Amino acid sequence: MNSVFSVVFKYSVYLFWVVALINLYGLMFYSPLEQITKPFLIPILSLYYFSGNNRNSAYVMALFFSWFGNVLIMSTEFAMILAGVICFWGMLLLYSYQILKKLSGSLVDQFKKNTPRPLWLFV
Repeated sequence: MNSVFSVVFKYSVYLFWVVALINLYGLMFYSPLEQITKPFLIPILSLYYFSGNNRNSAYVMALFFSWFGNVLIMSTEFAMILAGVICFWGMLLLYSYQILKKLSGSLVDQFKKNTPRPLWLFV
């Protein structure tokens, strides 16, 4: 049984890309495939995250909030959409907390330390 999980973890990136491309196809051609595959994207992505050694509970919670918000936003009711937006807000707060925690020094020091680059360098 343990080998089944290791195979799933090992090939979760490929599974993610297959489901993502099916989702993209459904999105481009207004197919119901988009609505069917959308709830599976983040759980498959979290399988890939669980396959690594450096697991962080805040990232797991952020992935859960992202998935739950995504499922709620798929509804047509306003209250569900609002709850989905609140879940996404929670996800953003968790990601921001993790990023700020890993910075050396304050955020202002990070901006002062990095020299601005012309925009054309990022293209």
